[in-house]
Amino acid sequence: MFARKNKPLIDDAHKALDYAVGLLSKREYTKRELFTRLCYRFTKECAVAAVKKCAEEKWQSDERYCQLAFEHYINQGYGPFKISFELKKRGISASLYEPLLDVQDFVEVALRYLMHKYDTTQQYDFAGKQKILSHLARRGFSNDTCVSALSKFLSDDLLVL
Repeated sequence: MFARKNKPLIDDAHKALDYAVGLLSKREYTKRELFTRLCYRFTKECAVAAVKKCAEEKWQSDERYCQLAFEHYINQGYGPFKISFELKKRGISASLYEPLLDVQDFVEVALRYLMHKYDTTQQYDFAGKQKILSHLARRGFSNDTCVSALSKFLSDDLLVL
């Protein structure tokens, strides 16, 4: 990104807390994201104190962020591998998102995505089917899920979701 100019870091915990609350008023952040954003302007000690206070007051919640991000990725048509990768990258613990992954039917998610993306009336040859399967795999679905969703997508008794 951009190189930081040689500005001194601010050593005021109250200002760091105010800045953190301002960030959280715009959108949800994980603890890691919030800490990283605060460290651009404030000392490490101030950033830690601000994140801790935000978490204690329930202004910041990794559980809430995980739930919102999970719903977002499901609605965008992503699979479990992509979702877990994105949540790990943002500092969310696996214990928070694995229960959500276990109860979700990813064949239905993939099928809903295929119905949105591809024409249901078209006949697909072998190359077209391979293209669809690889597209689903890139979106984070397992091989079994991809094949199941594709077979449901190509079946004649497909019900509109």
